[in-house]
Amino acid sequence: MIRTLLVAAIALSVAGCSTYQREKADLTMGGGQSYRQQQAQERLDEARAKNTSMREEEEMARTELADVQAKLKEVQRDAAAQQKTLLAARKSSKITAARHDQLSRKLNDTTSDYYATALELQSAEAAGSTATSAKKKRELAELEKELKKIDAEISILAK
Repeated sequence: MIRTLLVAAIALSVAGCSTYQREKADLTMGGGQSYRQQQAQERLDEARAKNTSMREEEEMARTELADVQAKLKEVQRDAAAQQKTLLAARKSSKITAARHDQLSRKLNDTTSDYYATALELQSAEAAGSTATSAKKKRELAELEKELKKIDAEISILAK
């Protein structure tokens, strides 16, 4: 019984000594703050910097999302106005029914493509795919140009 207690006491003191020895070595190497504490502080600083960076990226993504949504509303408003202009031109016999239908379809198709591409852009940005995001932004720019051409054509025909 005493022997068991003596063995347990020695084992505990050896374990305590090894911890003491490691801490003493850390203090000798690190000069004041232990080496492990310095490493932990460096990891904490890196994690804080990464967290700040991630918050900034999230805010940028939210801003871009708001911009895309505002642009979608603008495109929708413009398309509705152009449809009204087309209908007025048709009723006043400035354009034929066939030309009205053709321009209306072209406007609807381009507007639909714009919506779909904007949604794909949002998905790509949410997934963090920069290559796909860049491609979708280029496609949106081309679709905007096409919508402006259609707008100009309708404006000319409606005069």
